[in-house]
Amino acid sequence: MPGDTTKTTEKTDSGVITALILILLAALVVRILALLSIGQTIYYDFLLWDERIYHDWAVSLADGTYQSDSVYEISPLPAYLFALLYRIFGPHHLAVRIMNLLLGTLSCLVIYLAGKEMFDRRTGLFSAGIAALYAPLILYSTVPMKTALSVLLFLTCIWLSLLAIRKASWAYALIAGITAAAALNVRPNYMILIPATVLVLGIWGHRLGHSRRRICLNIAAYLIAVIVAVVPVVCRNYRAAGEPVLLTSQMGFNLYIGNNMDEDDPFYRPVPFATTSPYEQGRQFTIEAGRRTGTKISSSEASGYWTLESIKRAAKHPGPTIYRLFQKTLVLLNRYEAADHYSLEFINDFAYVYKFPFLNFWMVFPFICMSIVLLIRSSKQAQAILFLTVTGACVLVVFYTTARYRLPFVVVLFPFAAKGILDARDFLRQRRHWALVASGCAFIAAGIIQFLPVRGTGDMTAYLNTHAFVSMDQGRVDDALSHWKASSEARGAYSGFANQSLARIYFNRGDYEKAVQYLNKVRSDSFTAAFKYELKGDMMMRKRDVPAAIEAYRKSIDINSGRLEPRGKLIRILSHVDPEKAKAEIKEFRYIESFYGEQ
Repeated sequence: MPGDTTKTTEKTDSGVITALILILLAALVVRILALLSIGQTIYYDFLLWDERIYHDWAVSLADGTYQSDSVYEISPLPAYLFALLYRIFGPHHLAVRIMNLLLGTLSCLVIYLAGKEMFDRRTGLFSAGIAALYAPLILYSTVPMKTALSVLLFLTCIWLSLLAIRKASWAYALIAGITAAAALNVRPNYMILIPATVLVLGIWGHRLGHSRRRICLNIAAYLIAVIVAVVPVVCRNYRAAGEPVLLTSQMGFNLYIGNNMDEDDPFYRPVPFATTSPYEQGRQFTIEAGRRTGTKISSSEASGYWTLESIKRAAKHPGPTIYRLFQKTLVLLNRYEAADHYSLEFINDFAYVYKFPFLNFWMVFPFICMSIVLLIRSSKQAQAILFLTVTGACVLVVFYTTARYRLPFVVVLFPFAAKGILDARDFLRQRRHWALVASGCAFIAAGIIQFLPVRGTGDMTAYLNTHAFVSMDQGRVDDALSHWKASSEARGAYSGFANQSLARIYFNRGDYEKAVQYLNKVRSDSFTAAFKYELKGDMMMRKRDVPAAIEAYRKSIDINSGRLEPRGKLIRILSHVDPEKAKAEIKEFRYIESFYGEQ
């Protein structure tokens, strides 16, 4: 009877809502426990690299002291959002952590909505459950970075695009466009999603039988929203620097780093002519581009230079370029979480919550692949999601993959994982043997792919160095030394930083024998080579060997001409032994210093 059907539907709706609330509460509780756990570690009060940049930027925005005459180097939206929090609650990173905790929980809600839109409520609930217990999402929901905001905006873009496709609604397309523009101002690599979404609105809208008029209206609404939302950033860049730069000036630098033929590992690896400090790296890329071109250029011009340089090197060496892209594809699909700030594998030794066996990439990826094989031909919305996700992930292959960059593209596929698990159970009950065989083959293939050996996986030297750096800052000298020594002995990608740090410590203690021992371990092509020769110059000055000190400082400057410290030391020496050369160096010093005058 109709009345019974209505009651059944209401009961079902009530059950779904109850289940969803319980999942979201569980997600919130887990994230609160994770935050409390991190609060008991040395990492809580020490802001790491990007965290410090956004914190300082937000503080200056909140107190009204921010001024800039340059193009945005990094995405501006997080800084303005953090500044709003600081104006309300005060300039402490706890406000950002709590916001991210809530954003991470909201991501579980949005993935439920996306899973429901793609398949059904059951799949949506299962997807939200996976997101609630997914370890990387938990981690980045508790640290003061922009990753939680990036994930939420990406998921919301996908969900709204699905609604716009199914309902052919210009209103949903308009909101999707605004969200996409916001996502661009958090993570510029989402730029590729704009044309990809336009294609999805057109092609899949046609496949679903929508009229040309409604499809065109959808696309127009989407593009207008994107343009209107991005224009303020373009206008600000033009007003500040006289350059109509769309978003930030970092694309060319990152492209070069990700495709550096001098580096064997298919991960992010710093270059010798620019430090790893986010405060300095972009400026030093710009200075190096100016040195190579023989003229002073802006940061956006430098970005163009390094983009062209990357393309030229790829065209000159097609074989190594293709192999590197293949390796970076394996990295994208590898079980290893290539983090550049926090490592789940490392931090679980200090934060007790992460000892719990939460879900990880290697657990869900095979189920995602299993589901894709079965659904790719039958579900139009699954095809649209997969197209958007693969298109966005391809940008990571062109540049480089880290755990926080990969995270949005994994979370958005949780409905596939949920559907794969649920369907496998149904196939067993229904004895659909061919479906079981196909899904099983996909599962096994995915498991094999993510365990294929890739150079550089498992390298913990960056995290050992970070822990040592934080420990030293907090006066835990013995702890710092033990972790730097472990990094040195590992002989990994970042062991050079550990070696030069240890050399500096022993030099300051007057133990020159140990200082030289660690200094000699730093290779001349290491990204810390400039620091090696600067310290060597300091040692020569202690020994009053002025010619050797001058030679060492010049070697440091030749490697990284954008650093002010070795040039300042060289000027002090030359002012006594060769005043004319000192004048030339002072002129160069002021030129280099002009880049650091920009905010």
